[in-house]
Amino acid sequence: MKLTIVTIVCVVLINFISEAYGCTCIPGTDQERFCSATFVSRGRVTDMKPLKGGEIEYTVAVNYNFKIKVPSTLKVRSNQSSAACGIILDKGVEYLISVIEFPIISSYISSVTCTWERLERTDIEQDTIQIVAGGLGDGRILSPIHNRSS
Repeated sequence: MKLTIVTIVCVVLINFISEAYGCTCIPGTDQERFCSATFVSRGRVTDMKPLKGGEIEYTVAVNYNFKIKVPSTLKVRSNQSSAACGIILDKGVEYLISVIEFPIISSYISSVTCTWERLERTDIEQDTIQIVAGGLGDGRILSPIHNRSS
């Protein structure tokens, strides 16, 4: 009887102590994302460096602002793990960057997958990509998804 109670207590404690990470986002249309974004800019990743605690910092050179003016260089910090809603950007690649309700402290933006998502898009018409991306036209965009849960 004592062994059963101890086993049950251990199982319950393990369930409370163990951590689980996941990233699920509610999708929206490209137009909804653009309209609800705090800012939309086109920029190229110029540098990336790993930080302590499993984060990574990307330096993005802003080429064009579509909504509000942001600094010419942004520092974007994200978790390196996609399980923790982290983003993975490629150095040298130009992205359409849009963010909803970003807390900007100095020139750092904290980012998760649900506010930044790189999409290799084949379902968007080329003229739409060229208009929104200011002539980027190669199908690479980084766009927000409205909500996140973990």
